[in-house]
Amino acid sequence: MFTALGEVEIIERIRDEILLLVPLLGDGNLDAYGKSARMNLKHKEGQLL
Repeated sequence: MFTALGEVEIIERIRDEILLLVPLLGDGNLDAYGKSARMNLKHKEGQLL
């Protein structure tokens, strides 16, 4: 049987599936992946541009 899902429900299902595939994303510690591949500006550095 087909049931219509709201946008929020679809987003929650997608998020759950991603966290099932990559559980490290769920703990909020994104530093576990190491340093960023590109340089990031700090707030004050961005203001100088």
